[in-house]
Amino acid sequence: MAETDSRGLTTKEIAAELLLGPRTVDAHVARGLRKLDLRTGAWLAHLLAG
Repeated sequence: MAETDSRGLTTKEIAAELLLGPRTVDAHVARGLRKLDLRTGAWLAHLLAG
């Protein structure tokens, strides 16, 4: 999910690509950001790009 999030896709687009519900995507993204101690997906995109 981090890869699709870093490409700038919306939650609905990520959900469609991964065959998941939008709320499931939101939950996984939020959990991942918490584990990495990041506040926004922008930081995650920055880390993946670098």
